[in-house]
Amino acid sequence: MSYFADFNNTFVTTEIAFGVAAVGTRSYMKCKGGEIISWEFGHADGDGNIIIKIYNSTTGTDILVASVYTMPGCDILRGLFSSGAVPSAQVTDSSCKYYRVDYI
Repeated sequence: MSYFADFNNTFVTTEIAFGVAAVGTRSYMKCKGGEIISWEFGHADGDGNIIIKIYNSTTGTDILVASVYTMPGCDILRGLFSSGAVPSAQVTDSSCKYYRVDYI
């Protein structure tokens, strides 16, 4: 199931802060629909692209949902939850900012 249906029905709210992008670092966020999600920075592939693991942490147990590549300007949670986080630059860039997007 994807919450992303129409970009016109999304709402970009505020800039949000997450920890340093390093292998094994975990960040958490409470979504507009009540879900608690987390993601963990993984390794870079041979081309230098960063892979992250996305978890549903709502129940207190981290359940792996997906492993995805990060891209500037693209929701790192891929519309899998009621909210997302869009990086302004490559996630390893020290100037990277994240913007919260609420899909519902």
